[in-house]
Amino acid sequence: MPNAMPSMPAAMPATKNAPVAAHPAMPVAAAPNSGKVVQILQAGGYTYAEVESGGRKVWIAGSPIQVKAGDIVQWGDYSIMQNFNSKTLNRTFDEILFVNAWGPAGAAPTPVAPHGKPPVK
Repeated sequence: MPNAMPSMPAAMPATKNAPVAAHPAMPVAAAPNSGKVVQILQAGGYTYAEVESGGRKVWIAGSPIQVKAGDIVQWGDYSIMQNFNSKTLNRTFDEILFVNAWGPAGAAPTPVAPHGKPPVK
């Protein structure tokens, strides 16, 4: 279902209390998703949006975009982070999706600039 929020993959650890450093974000390939913005926070070069999709609310973070509560946004691939602490917001999110691109529904998505380097194995 293209507009429904996908459920967590079976391989994803189910623990919500594991520290983020011990369980790095797991990339998830998804069909474009969409949802209605419930609230918006701007901080640290990111836009954080609580979005309602398929009867479930979820926090999403990505490149700064201009949206407001009530707008419909869409996003594609994302990584799920559990117990993510945002120092700039002084807040811990139980679960948050970091998206690779997103934006208002029907508009060109705003890509997230890559940062950091993959760990060397």
